[in-house]
Amino acid sequence: MTADEYLGQYRLIEAEIKQREKLINRMRREIFSGPTDNVTANIDGAIRGGNSNYWDARSLEQYKDELGKQEEKVKAYRKFQMDVIKQIDSMESRIDRVILYSKYIDGLTWEEVAKETGYSFGYARGYLKSVALNHFFIKYNKQFYKINSK
Repeated sequence: MTADEYLGQYRLIEAEIKQREKLINRMRREIFSGPTDNVTANIDGAIRGGNSNYWDARSLEQYKDELGKQEEKVKAYRKFQMDVIKQIDSMESRIDRVILYSKYIDGLTWEEVAKETGYSFGYARGYLKSVALNHFFIKYNKQFYKINSK
């Protein structure tokens, strides 16, 4: 995995966390109020199987297990976010930190990164990006991992 691929995972993590947290909140409401038609189709069909408004013990346990899995995924995503931030924070070069934060954490375009750093677009996107990613790779490539969305 390249440094760009590793850091690139950060971009969609926040959106996925928000989506899963909505699902978790909906699932919690379902557990406390009983099954309704508001449950997502996948979970609803897999767990309820019918149109009853009460939980049988097996269905409730399956639903709670799925809720736990979703909570663990969010926890793993948040850990990944913190790992990346700590890694960038520990970079020795200030310009490397600025480049990596601006592009991968803040999601700026290369035009915005160039403007923020005071360098030309070509220099920021070419040389500074290459150097920052190379330094990051050398320092952390043994710690890279793919964040699993399944």
